[in-house]
Amino acid sequence: MERFTNIGRPFDFRYPSNVFAVLASVGLGGAALAAGGWDGGEHLGTPIIVGLAAFFSWVLAREIDPDRTQTAAAAAVAGGGLALAAPDAAPAALYLIAVGARILVRTTGLRPKWTDLAVHIPIAAWFAQTGAGWLAAMALAFAIALDAALTRSGDRAQLWWAACMALIATLVALAAGALQDWTSPGAGALAIVALGLLGSIVLLQRETPASSGDRTGIAIDPLRLRLGRILVVVTLAATVLLAGEAGVLGVAGAFVAVAIAGAIRLGARQPVAAPADTG
Repeated sequence: MERFTNIGRPFDFRYPSNVFAVLASVGLGGAALAAGGWDGGEHLGTPIIVGLAAFFSWVLAREIDPDRTQTAAAAAVAGGGLALAAPDAAPAALYLIAVGARILVRTTGLRPKWTDLAVHIPIAAWFAQTGAGWLAAMALAFAIALDAALTRSGDRAQLWWAACMALIATLVALAAGALQDWTSPGAGALAIVALGLLGSIVLLQRETPASSGDRTGIAIDPLRLRLGRILVVVTLAATVLLAGEAGVLGVAGAFVAVAIAGAIRLGARQPVAAPADTG
């Protein structure tokens, strides 16, 4: 895997956090299947969406709070639970936000390879057909550009990759009318937004992480961690304003990941560091 990607993180079942992520995702997907009944393969869509929403909520939480595996565990349960309750979950958007945070925070310790960037352009473009997906694609493009700007040597090619991603994703979003069906968030969606807002107040405070990059063993840069968190929070704020109710419900897992990360950080005197747990 390392020959083709610098942003893929190892997934090792020797770590309890990784095992929990799989069990929670499969369990919540199974709950969705049981709730909807079984009448052939066409009914597998919802269970898959619920399982992926749980998993990518876990992934995102690992990126924005790398020191505390309990944050990711709680985010998986909450994100999957919200996807089970609401039919508008968009795990694709959660994935793009998580990858953007990973690149900016550099939890792997390495900058993305050109293969990482090339693969994610069509992925971002495909997912940009919804409002939440387009905003997540723009967040990923911005993360790629900012990562290049933060690198001492700089990388003009990486900036071009980011620009191409943003342009293609925007063209797809315009063609699909991704932002045309805006509806005001209802009470449930506003409650999710409020939780994320409260969590962000704590999460965006300065913190020196104890974890290190998976591939390098070098400590994660506090500035990069804070910028990654800001990227996620700004993306969620834009989702509320531009994608409305469907966008909020689509990335509800990200809102609760931010809320849980803030709550756990507020309640923990010392971070539960697990630099060896790279899941």
